[in-house]
Amino acid sequence: MLHLLILNSNIIKEVKIPDDALIERIRLFKDTLVFIKFKRIEGNGKIYVQLYDRTFGPYDEMLPLRCSNSREFFREHFEDDIRECPESFWFISIREDKFYVHIKDKVFGPFDPGPGGILVPQFSPNKSKYAFNFKKGDKYYIQLNERTFGPFDKPAHFGFSSDGSKFWMVFSQGGKYYVRINDKIFGPCSKVYKIYSSKSDYLIVI
Repeated sequence: MLHLLILNSNIIKEVKIPDDALIERIRLFKDTLVFIKFKRIEGNGKIYVQLYDRTFGPYDEMLPLRCSNSREFFREHFEDDIRECPESFWFISIREDKFYVHIKDKVFGPFDPGPGGILVPQFSPNKSKYAFNFKKGDKYYIQLNERTFGPFDKPAHFGFSSDGSKFWMVFSQGGKYYVRINDKIFGPCSKVYKIYSSKSDYLIVI
């Protein structure tokens, strides 16, 4: 095993990775989480990710690492490998044509590719919640933290109130549309035109 000693925010962390690891990227985050992307000498080009003492993989491909609610990915070249990311981070990995969504140290999947299959995870303003669409077979679902909603006929629209206390989604089942706000469901209706939200109020046009 290779041992890496990380000193960050006055905390010392020891990270162990395989002896044959070929490290491609190391990122240190301000909450002391360590992200290491590596391949193995005899690993046939497969990609692994190390988050402290947990190893994820092997994967065929890994899409760029991103901060929460940011479409700007971490560029491949920096003057150093210290990246201040004040929010959660996420990335998508691919293995045998299936997709996996990684949000910090949590992994969701496998999911099917295809239009609307996986959309960019969206985070609540206080970063306590996150949600994304995914596809399995010919049906669509929403993952909200540890809860799964669906199946739906098509990808759902969703979002958070500006204070993060409420989660809303517009989804289709059986050719009808429904609106869900936290645990309350409204519908069925023929169409939902728009949802306007403030910190505590919603205007739903159907």
